[in-house]
Amino acid sequence: MRVFLIFLLFLLSSCGGGDRGLSVVGPGRSDDGNQSAGEGFGEKHATYRISGTVKNGDVPLPWVTVTLTGALSSVVTTSDASGNWSFDNLTNHSTYTVTPTSPDFDFYPLSETKTIESKDIKVVDFETILQNRVIFLSSRDGNSEIYSMNAKGENQTRLTHDPSEDGDPSLSLDHGWIAFSSKRDGNFEIYRMNMDGTGLMRLTNDPGMDWAPSWSGATAPHPFTDKVLFVSTRTGRHEIWMMSPDGTDQQQVTDTDEGLYTLYPSMARAPSLDGWVLVVSSDAQSKGTMNEDILYIKDVEDEDLPIPIPSKIKTKRKSVVVAMTRTPEINETEPRISPNGRYIAYTRQAPNNTDILRCTFSGRETENLTHSAKMDGSGFPAWDQTPSWSAFGNTILFASDRKGGSLQIFGMLALTGEILRTYTNSTGENWWPSRRK
Repeated sequence: MRVFLIFLLFLLSSCGGGDRGLSVVGPGRSDDGNQSAGEGFGEKHATYRISGTVKNGDVPLPWVTVTLTGALSSVVTTSDASGNWSFDNLTNHSTYTVTPTSPDFDFYPLSETKTIESKDIKVVDFETILQNRVIFLSSRDGNSEIYSMNAKGENQTRLTHDPSEDGDPSLSLDHGWIAFSSKRDGNFEIYRMNMDGTGLMRLTNDPGMDWAPSWSGATAPHPFTDKVLFVSTRTGRHEIWMMSPDGTDQQQVTDTDEGLYTLYPSMARAPSLDGWVLVVSSDAQSKGTMNEDILYIKDVEDEDLPIPIPSKIKTKRKSVVVAMTRTPEINETEPRISPNGRYIAYTRQAPNNTDILRCTFSGRETENLTHSAKMDGSGFPAWDQTPSWSAFGNTILFASDRKGGSLQIFGMLALTGEILRTYTNSTGENWWPSRRK
């Protein structure tokens, strides 16, 4: 019996207890750093990691400064060539805040706070709010001129210097050109210039009014490949036309049956429709009211030009021209298709306010992104208008008087409407941020 008890005590001492025999690199990790079974084993000796990525749209963004604050003093690292960053040797049950900073970009989220609970954290990812320069209109110097600013809203620079009205700027990411309308030669015509305001070139020369240009894009199908779409009254109605970037090959795109206005062309490939679409606003369904609806024309590469816009437009997706909205009493206008072709952002002008809405091509998922009162304490609704997508579609820029006084440019998350920041704060009006697709 005595021998058996001695043997039993030997076995118990061999099995160990408490923290005896631990050689832990991380939380329950083997010496090679891999997580092992029994998480939390030897926890008081464990260290942990917080890691993530920084991206400019869907492109990794290297050399961004990332700062960690929390249980220890502030620690700084930079993202690598693949946009990855990490902080090691962090303690359990501690709370840390991670913040990316760059001289060229703002990020969403602005920072992220995480508490370590016995495991590494690998999901702290940041992306740029805007991916490149923004072109916009401002009357801060007395009349409507075109300005630019960087992706942080800084270095706001005047690009046009003409006493006549300039309007409707549209930025081509393929060429680095800005198309815009101007009355500098007597009536509204379409012009083109470089990103710094040099290289001015007149593209249209017609007694009718030409305005609201946008770019189809280099990947658009024939005959829309690399075209400037615009609105013209040269036929007596406001119709969509297109031309090459040098002003040649001008061709009528739409032919409205009843209405007077088919406006604000915007093109992209829509995955849900398995093809390229042209989105416009038109009063074809509401003749005499001056109220527009949002329409889209699908399979544009298969249609003969000009494409008829009938007065009775179906909502069925099998039709060539499909009505996204049908509200004779409300003006729904200024549509812009997202770069990925999934959404349309547009302005709804109700009797007492205007809002920015976002919808899918099915029309069943429509969300008001801006339904808000002014922030000046008046209680009056804000006037939100002229939506525009960022290059990668995560942010919508728009103009609003929500702070009281004149229009300023704001940025919001495209999916939720969360306001990210105010980009202008000047005298005069600021509106029409660079109207991409």
